[in-house]
Amino acid sequence: MAQSNYCTMMLKISHPTEALLACDRAIAMGWSEPDIFLRKAVALQALDRPLEAEAAAQQALAVDTGSVAARAALGNLQVDRGDLAGAEASLHEARKRGEHTNLLMLAANIATARGDRNAAFEAFDRLVEGAGRMGHFRYLYALSALKLGDRVRARREIDACLSVAPDALPCRELDLKLGQ
Repeated sequence: MAQSNYCTMMLKISHPTEALLACDRAIAMGWSEPDIFLRKAVALQALDRPLEAEAAAQQALAVDTGSVAARAALGNLQVDRGDLAGAEASLHEARKRGEHTNLLMLAANIATARGDRNAAFEAFDRLVEGAGRMGHFRYLYALSALKLGDRVRARREIDACLSVAPDALPCRELDLKLGQ
């Protein structure tokens, strides 16, 4: 359990390498709840290892076929691969099963990929309202704002990310990029 908690803590402060190691240790020690595989998927995605992230999301679904979070995670990975139809199908299927924070992330990612600023920013605003202490979500919001041409919003979100996770390397790197 301690490794699982450590994995979560490392994700919250945007340390995906450490999170991945902790997730792998928890799994090696027999932890097999769907959430550990989802956290592993998030860490792998942050490390730009999409195929492994998708495999981890599939493992979560294998453990719990009704997991809303796993379906949403899979949808987010589909967005990353450019499969927007698949992502929308995953979003639709996940919404039938319940609500979850990851559904807001998936809706925001689909809207960003489609170039729909209003829908993307609305979803991200709702997401950070509920999970704003997680630097990773603020970082993703900033990336979306940049993709959609809103540098002011991106700056605001990077500042928010750094206020909750001052050592978060992705936020610091984007902060430097925005400063140029």
